[in-house]
Amino acid sequence: MAKVGALSPRVPGWMLVLLCLMMGTFLGKLLQIFSLSAPLFRDLLYFGVDTGRVDLMAFSVGFSFRMDFNLGTFIGGVIGVWIAK
Repeated sequence: MAKVGALSPRVPGWMLVLLCLMMGTFLGKLLQIFSLSAPLFRDLLYFGVDTGRVDLMAFSVGFSFRMDFNLGTFIGGVIGVWIAK
């Protein structure tokens, strides 16, 4: 008998948790728009790295990475762990 929470036997649990974290963060960002839920879903932690623009001879490159943690991220992580079990 298959696990109740397993979507597919080939999908690893860490991938489900990562997907739920990303969806929870997106949902938290979406709920920041509304004035009623904005105080609950404010960003608790913000981390970002930006190299700007690096010009090389033939092309220019840039790298930007940003992570926002809010209540939606936490809820998404809990749901992801619950589904992965």
